[in-house]
Amino acid sequence: MRSLEGKYAEATESFERVLALDPASTSARSELGWICYLQQDYDHAEEKLRQVIEMSDTPRALDLYRLGRIYYDMGADYRDNPAYSHAQLIAAARLDPQCAGAFTYLGHYYREVAQDAPRAEKCYQHAFSLDSHEGDAGRFLSDYLLDAGSLEGAIDVYQSVIEADSKANWAMNRLGFAELMRGNNMQAMGSFQKLLRNDIKDALAWEGVAEAYQHEGRYMAALKAFTRNRELVPESTTAVYHIARVHQRLAMYPEAIEHYQSALRLAERNQEPNHIPSLMGMAESYLEQGKEYFVSGYYGRSAESCGQTLAYTLQLLQQDSTVTSAWKLVGDACLAYRSVPRYLHLCPLETLSTIVDMLPGDTNTLLHFPTKLDDDPLEVIKTMSASPLENPTTETTLRFLDAIYVVAGLSYKRANILNGNQGHHAAQCWYDIALTYYYRHENALRSRVDGGQWLGIAIRCLKASLEFEEENPLVWNALGVATLSTNAKISQHAFIKAMEYDPKVRKSGFRDEGVL
Repeated sequence: MRSLEGKYAEATESFERVLALDPASTSARSELGWICYLQQDYDHAEEKLRQVIEMSDTPRALDLYRLGRIYYDMGADYRDNPAYSHAQLIAAARLDPQCAGAFTYLGHYYREVAQDAPRAEKCYQHAFSLDSHEGDAGRFLSDYLLDAGSLEGAIDVYQSVIEADSKANWAMNRLGFAELMRGNNMQAMGSFQKLLRNDIKDALAWEGVAEAYQHEGRYMAALKAFTRNRELVPESTTAVYHIARVHQRLAMYPEAIEHYQSALRLAERNQEPNHIPSLMGMAESYLEQGKEYFVSGYYGRSAESCGQTLAYTLQLLQQDSTVTSAWKLVGDACLAYRSVPRYLHLCPLETLSTIVDMLPGDTNTLLHFPTKLDDDPLEVIKTMSASPLENPTTETTLRFLDAIYVVAGLSYKRANILNGNQGHHAAQCWYDIALTYYYRHENALRSRVDGGQWLGIAIRCLKASLEFEEENPLVWNALGVATLSTNAKISQHAFIKAMEYDPKVRKSGFRDEGVL
């Protein structure tokens, strides 16, 4: 008992007294060897356990297991050569099939040395079935279960470990994150809170409980927990990122941007420059801030925020041009300039031009649009300077807006291609693409030229959206508006569908239908 409590000197003294009274006591000699092992004095531990086995006519399974474990932790040839650790562990398991520790270390041998995963898993499974106190067996067994896609099986292991050992913090941590994966936020909170009662300084537990709070919409509690997580790991990029994310969720955009910037600086110090989640957060926060500025009447600031969105999205795309949501952000930022046409000179032309260069040449072709459909407006982006946009004529404004709509449309198309043109995302992308062509149609009407081509494309895109998501009232309503001047029957049908799928649109739907 004293050795288990860490009182090695007292325990050693007690067993040495036993050995003095009975030099043939193999159990006392075994315990002395085990105390040496617990103090990482492997040479003396091996010597004493080997003596015990040589002195015994029939060695105990416990002694064989202990010697096998000592050999394993000595490493090198003692671990890798089957004549040492493996031989002792096999002998212990054969002598006593209930020796759980022997099966745990056999699992280690097959996992690390023999590289035999199926056999290692079986050993861990058997060890854990014999004794749920075998935490290492439970830990690695749960890893194999997760690799096989059995989250439920892994959770059963975690729960069994915790029932056997209320201080098994690793199991509580894993159980908490597993419950988060299953969407059981309250259960996850309970697991993390229990862990924190064991160890108030467990940074990962603070992160986990903060995520659970966030998923439950308890943002202030999440912010406090993420802040505590950062105090424990001040150089963690992830900790600062999460704090920024919560501020963004709370619509505290200046604070969110400040923390995202801190996360980016930390990421650079930690040799992970251009942290993609933080770049995405920055871009999203600037776009949302731009919308708030517009509502408040700060149109210039709104345009500047859209420019920042494009700048950070470009940085992100330069790191990974396959991030679908980044292309969606480009499109949204471009369309936002429609609301502030007098501030187009604040649009970052060089940034926009670089983004255009990153778009693959087959973007239109892959979605069955004419190849050169958008070439002329793109030249405007390449050739125009900010000067003509400072005091623009109506014609200049419309030409530049057309160009911006083209960039937005191509960005939405790129997002759709990356998404595989499937499901809800495809429905959203086709709707967004339709908007860009409808706005080009509006520009054409203002310029007193025929915009029928763009209207036709917009209508086809809205119909494509409905093929993926037939019950979307927003798209039906947009289709009603788009066909208002060309096909009253379809327009009326679309408005009725919009009202049918969402009673909330009835007010606008009745108004739009009344025009007919």
